[in-house]
Amino acid sequence: MQKKAQQGLAMSSEFFISTLSPTIPRLLQSLCQKVYEYGVQYGDTKAVDISQICDPKLYAPFCFDFHIPNADKSDAVDVFDEECELLEKARFLASEAIRLCTGHMISTLRTRSNQYNATYRLPNEVLSLIFQFIERSSANPLCPLRKRAPHNIAAVSRLWREVALNTPSLWTRIDVMPPWLTRVFLRRSKEEPLRIEVDANELDEPGSWASPWLAQDADEESGEGSEEEGEDVGTHEDGSNEEDVDNDVASDYSHPAPVQSRFSRFIELLKPTVHRWASMELHNASTAEVVQTLHFPLPRLEFLCMTRHAYELDTATYLRAIAPRLRDFHLVAVPISLASPIYAGLTSLRLEDDVFGASTIRQLFGALAACPDLESLTLINYRFDDPHSADTSNPSIPIILNRLQHLQLERVEGRLPKAILDSISVPSTVTLNANMEVISWAEAMVPMNVANAPRVRHMIITIRRTNGGASVYTIIGEASEEGPILLEIRYNPGRTALYNIDGHKPDILRHLGHGKAFSSLKSLTLSEQDSERHVDGPKFAEMLGNFPSLEKLALH
Repeated sequence: MQKKAQQGLAMSSEFFISTLSPTIPRLLQSLCQKVYEYGVQYGDTKAVDISQICDPKLYAPFCFDFHIPNADKSDAVDVFDEECELLEKARFLASEAIRLCTGHMISTLRTRSNQYNATYRLPNEVLSLIFQFIERSSANPLCPLRKRAPHNIAAVSRLWREVALNTPSLWTRIDVMPPWLTRVFLRRSKEEPLRIEVDANELDEPGSWASPWLAQDADEESGEGSEEEGEDVGTHEDGSNEEDVDNDVASDYSHPAPVQSRFSRFIELLKPTVHRWASMELHNASTAEVVQTLHFPLPRLEFLCMTRHAYELDTATYLRAIAPRLRDFHLVAVPISLASPIYAGLTSLRLEDDVFGASTIRQLFGALAACPDLESLTLINYRFDDPHSADTSNPSIPIILNRLQHLQLERVEGRLPKAILDSISVPSTVTLNANMEVISWAEAMVPMNVANAPRVRHMIITIRRTNGGASVYTIIGEASEEGPILLEIRYNPGRTALYNIDGHKPDILRHLGHGKAFSSLKSLTLSEQDSERHVDGPKFAEMLGNFPSLEKLALH
């Protein structure tokens, strides 16, 4: 039945070929010739009034001569009505024939033009590399984000679509997007490693796509979204059937997260592809959401960053997730306990803005011991639950960190740098930056175990007074004058003016260099940036005795 219908359509189309086939091309050729001649003589044809060209007087004879062939109706009104209907049908056929013919001609000409375009002749491998650098455009309000670029590219041309759909690496960046589009990216990325970035605030914004999604079944909504966008999520671009996402590991994580927040729902959507997660950035999700959602293994994850704009005290800080390939871990105002198993095998650890102390110093040492290949350690505004145990928490055997190259301790408690340096063994190539906030000069501990001290050839000591009357000491060690900075140690006053509370001048410099740590120091510059003297003579002389190789001394 269907075959007969198709044959009937083919025969009906052939019925008009003898009339339209020679007529339309001749009409277009003649019109194009006239348009060209008009443009040469007068300019753009947009100014032409088509109503003057189609003057009714020119077609009056044709109107009177027009009639239906073999009309057998006796009623003249019926004949005229039938003629009007016939003209409308003929006008539609002529209009469609012109549209299709010109469309095909334009497409053919553009294809021929592209063949002379250098971009068109580029190998697909080169095009795919170029597509990697596509950025967002202010002229594209529908898909403004850089991560939507592959979706835009696939709509440019057949060639670009083919290249985009056959370049899985273009589809590996996943951020907050509607479920139907998420599935498109997951499917087209094949088995490539995924780079995920989720901002929980975008999920919670009024009018967010997540609102209707959470109001109904996710599968139902995602299906509707696919239809709206003209995307068949059940079929490959090549016509083959395909699942929405990879489900070969879904059975491994059958238990849901305890809290189904919008953040948790989005992560659940991505979880079947967890074996492909290579990097993940989570912004503005609470610690409780993270802890309760990421409760499953992350076998391929190498980079993990969690940030919040403001610290929130959470009772649940133990992260159960295990990430054996995780190398770079960065937390900002997200207090994940240092006792969590995720602190293992890292090469870079950066912890910021834990102001209430979710972990202990002993747990820090445990985490460092689990990361023997650590290359960078950064603590910024990081507090511990037991700050006064810094002197008693040191491990009996120093932790070997032979690959550590950068140690930054910024706005930390005064005892912490000494406790850390006394507990680890690091190479002399390490760079040290320690900025301590002390509330008493008794806490201004001078680190003794400074591994790179023998490399310091030039030292600058600066002393200045704050508006509150307390002194700020800065010690900078360089490989040479104007050379690279190897260490920077700064003692900053806390909320209380130290000088006024202690009632005596600080005794920091007296112990600097004990044990001949700076045995290679050649030049020393001391700068006091106010009129009052902060260093007395005997203590300064005692400090100089710790520098046996000193050749040059400058006082400012």
